[in-house]
Amino acid sequence: MSNQTLSTPGPTRGGASESSPSALSKISATAGRLLSGSGGALVGLIALFLVMSIFAPYFLTSRNLVNIVDQITVLGILSLGATAVIITGGID
Repeated sequence: MSNQTLSTPGPTRGGASESSPSALSKISATAGRLLSGSGGALVGLIALFLVMSIFAPYFLTSRNLVNIVDQITVLGILSLGATAVIITGGID
């Protein structure tokens, strides 16, 4: 029998290395970015949508979704107008 030295291969392309962050730290960093600033509102809206979809039997009906869209239409149009005024510098 020959006396061979076994070597462990280094990280391959696309593989994880010790200097790269782990998947958990990447998820944590992404969650931190989403929850800071205005991203938290989006996360809250998605969470609310999921909870209501699970626990309210009539939430995902077409009648209810049309009602929701009908109620937010006016506010959406007003917010687009306010955004246009802010972008063009029309506020003194």
